Amino acid sequence: MKRLLSGDRLELVPANRELRLDGEPVPLPAKPFALLAALMEAAPRVVTKDELVEAGWQGRAVSDAVLTTAIKEIRQALGDNARKPEWIETKHGLGYRFCRTVEMTEAVEGLLEAIPEEVLGGAGRRERPQAGWRRFYLPLLAGIAVSVVLVLWLANQRAPELTPLLRKSVVVFPMTALDEETSRLAPAISEEVVTTLGRTPDLVVAGDGVTQRLLAAGENADLAARREGFGHILQGTVRREGDRLRINVRLRRTATGADIWSNRFDRPLSDLIEVQEQIAYEIALALNTVMEPEKLREMGRIGTRSVPAYLAFAKGQDAMERAFRSGDPSPMDEARNLLQQARRLDPSFARAHWLAGYMELLTFNTIYADRSPNVEGTDRRERYIAYMDQAVASAPSATDRLLYQAAREVADLNYRRSTELLVRYLEERPQDTAVWFNLLEHARIAERYDLVDEAIASITELLQRQGDFAAIGTNYMVHDPEAAKSFSERAMEARPDSAALQFQAHRGLLIAGEIEAAAKLQQRIEEGRLPSSLRRAAAVRQACAEGRTEDARKAASAVLDDPDAPLSAKWSTAMTAGLVDQAYAVLEPLAKDGDTMTLAQYLIYREFEASRFPTLTSALTKAGISRPPAVQPPYACAAG
Repeated sequence: MKRLLSGDRLELVPANRELRLDGEPVPLPAKPFALLAALMEAAPRVVTKDELVEAGWQGRAVSDAVLTTAIKEIRQALGDNARKPEWIETKHGLGYRFCRTVEMTEAVEGLLEAIPEEVLGGAGRRERPQAGWRRFYLPLLAGIAVSVVLVLWLANQRAPELTPLLRKSVVVFPMTALDEETSRLAPAISEEVVTTLGRTPDLVVAGDGVTQRLLAAGENADLAARREGFGHILQGTVRREGDRLRINVRLRRTATGADIWSNRFDRPLSDLIEVQEQIAYEIALALNTVMEPEKLREMGRIGTRSVPAYLAFAKGQDAMERAFRSGDPSPMDEARNLLQQARRLDPSFARAHWLAGYMELLTFNTIYADRSPNVEGTDRRERYIAYMDQAVASAPSATDRLLYQAAREVADLNYRRSTELLVRYLEERPQDTAVWFNLLEHARIAERYDLVDEAIASITELLQRQGDFAAIGTNYMVHDPEAAKSFSERAMEARPDSAALQFQAHRGLLIAGEIEAAAKLQQRIEEGRLPSSLRRAAAVRQACAEGRTEDARKAASAVLDDPDAPLSAKWSTAMTAGLVDQAYAVLEPLAKDGDTMTLAQYLIYREFEASRFPTLTSALTKAGISRPPAVQPPYACAAG
C-alpha cells in the first residue's frame, strides 16, 4: 500500500484516504484529497490544471473556480498561505506545485514487516537456520507474537469506542439558562456560535445529531465525543440580572477533560450581539484557525445591533428548521411573520431581508407553499426584488454581498450568473452547507451538471463530518441512478424515521429500478406523517413503477382535486401518472400572472417542458440558458 511522506510532518495514504499532519488526522473532502495526492506524487514538478481536473474529476469539464476552491481547501486544511506557500505553490498560467520533497514508501501491512530484521535473525535469508537460532529466537519470537496479538486484541476492544480525533473540531452544547428570563436568549447564542464557526473553513462543527447524542451521554460526554471523532466541547451558562447579562463559556479538550479556553462576559443586554460575535471569534482563535483575524471578525458579523430584531430573526430561522426537519409545513407561516418583524425592527438587517426573499422562493415547494390569498406572481417577484436589493445594499461584507447578488440575479432568471457568484462565495466560505444547497439548485437550472455533482458531494461530505446526513432531493440525481440508489440506502440507514428523507429515498430507489425496496418504503410513507398530497405522490410513483397505470391515475386525480395540495404537488403527481395536459393546466395561472420566477423553479425537474411557456422560454434565452428536451423519470407512467 503506497504511502507519501513529506519529511516527518505530512503523511498521505491514498488507498485509505488518510492524511496526517504532525501525527494528527486532517479531514479533507474527496476531491481536494485526490488533488493533493496528485501534487505529492508529481513533486517537485508543476502539475497542470488539466492534469488536476483528470485526477479530481476524471476529466469532466469543471470551471477554474471549482479547481481553485479545491486547492484552497487543501491550503486551509494544512494551514498554508498562498502568498508565502509552505506546501502548495501557484504557478500562474501553468498550474500548481507541491513545494517540499516527497518520499514514496510502502505502508506496513503485515506483522512480519513490523518485526526488526535482527529479531527475525535472517528469516528472509535462504540459508538453513542453525539449532542455536531455535533455542534463542523461538522463545523471543513467541513472546513477540503473544505481545502483538495482545496489542491487537486490546486495539480491537477499543476500536468501537474511539476514532481519530479531528484536530480542529468542536461540539457546541446549548447554553444553559440559569433563569427563566434567559430561556429564549440561551438557544439563540448557541445557534449563532454554531453558524459562525461552521463557516470557518478549517473547523468542523458537530451537527445536531451528534450534539443530541453527546447531551444524552451526560457525564460520559467526553468519551462519546471521542467516539464520534470530535476533539472539543463548548459549554456555557447565561444569567440575567437586571439589564445585564452574565455569560460564562469554556472550551475543553475531550481527550483530557482540561479547559483550553474560558471567558466570562458581564455586559449590558444591549451588547448581546457583540458578545456572541466575540465568543465565536475567540473560540476560532483558540482552535488555531488559519483565517486572518480581521477576516474572521468580518465573517462573524451578524449584521444587526438590534437585539429584538436578531431574536425575531433567530426564532424565524428556528421555525423554518422545524418545518424542514419534520416535513410539517405549518411552522412556515410563523417563520414568515417573524422575519417580517425582524426587517421592521432593523431595516438594515441584510440577513433578514435575504431570508425573507428566500421564503418567497419557497412558494413553489411541494410542502412549504405559501397559501396566502391574493398573492399574484408579479407581486411576489416585486417583493423578492425589494428584499434582495435591500440585502445587497446593507451587506456587512463583500463576501456576504456575493451571496445576496446571486439571489438577486434569480429574479431575472440569470442562473448562470448566480451560479458564478455562488462559486466565488464558496471559495471564501467552503463550509457553508446552506449555500452549497443554493448552488445545487442554481447549477441544475443552469444545466451545469459538473457543479450539481460537486454540490452533492460537498453537502454529503460536510454533513457527514458534522455527524449528520444530508436531506438532498433525489430529483437532482435522476441523471445518475447509481448515485440515487447509494444515497437512498444510506439515508434510510442513517435516519430511517425521517419523513422528508423517506420521500426522497423512495424516489431515489425508483430511479435506480429498485421497485421492491421502494414498495416497502412506500408502505412506511403511507403510515407516516407527511401531508396527504405527498403520501399520494409516493403511491402514484410506486403504482407507475409496478405498471398499475389505472391505480396511479386514480390517485393522481385525487391530488388534482385536493384544494389544499400545492401546485407543485399537483403538477409533479399528474406528470408521473402520464396526465400531461392536466399537469400543465395546473400551471397556466402562473403563466397568466406573468410569474416566470416561480415557473422557473420547475426547471429543477428534467421532465418540465419550458417550451410550453413562451415568456419563460424568452427569459431563459436572454439569460443564455439552453434547455434540453424534456425527459420523463424512468418510473413514470406513459403519457395518455
